[in-house]
Order: sequence, then C-alpha cells, then structure tokens
Amino acid sequence: MKINSFTGYELEKEQSNSPEDSFTRSEVTFEVEKETKVLSILYVRYFEKKLNLHNNPVCTLNEKPVYIKDITALLALLKNPVLKNERRIYISEESEFKLLFEDITEERIKAILSDVSKTGWASLE
Repeated sequence: MKINSFTGYELEKEQSNSPEDSFTRSEVTFEVEKETKVLSILYVRYFEKKLNLHNNPVCTLNEKPVYIKDITALLALLKNPVLKNERRIYISEESEFKLLFEDITEERIKAILSDVSKTGWASLE
C-alpha cells in the first residue's frame, strides 16, 4: 500500500447551532492495486485533549510539525489494513480512539513518517 498523503483539520461551524467545531477529521490518501483511495476518520476533538495531544506536535517531519490529527487516519489504516476498503469512519468512543495509539511510541511514529516521506511506503512491522 503506497501512502500518497495524510492530513488533519478541525471542522468549523457552518451554522450557528451546529456542533461541527467539536470535531476533527483526519485523512489519508493511498494507493491499492493502482487505485487511489481516501480514508477519512471523524472523531470528537475532546479525545485529543484527554490524551494531552491537542495542539501539541507529536513530532516534526521535514522541519514541519506533525499533529495527532494529521496521523490518526494513517495509523488507523496501518494498524487495521482492512480499513483500505472503507471511505469514512466515525470514532465515537474514547477507548476506540486510544486503541489507535496503543503501543505506538514517538520514535515509531517518526520512523513511519520517515518511511512515508522517503519511499511512500509504510508499515507497523
């Protein structure tokens, strides 16, 4: 699976009574068998705050800060390759969100991002 890009962003309100500004979307674009796909994960921003990861860079890549919202979908895809067949996932439970980062150290994240940056390929092995 070739990783083309990954990013994350905080949603903004489109209507005054909308709860959108409480959510974050993380996306990863990848290729499987020469087909480009996008996996989008939507989750409650509060989960980042509970893990003490909100607005704190996890690491840097090419001198640019990388935030948890940037890599959530990437880590989900690498941890669970069956997600390559999904387009959108909504994480509604904090425990489910925490599982994405279980056994993933900062050094491992740096190694994954370095691999993606250099070759476009990554794995958790």
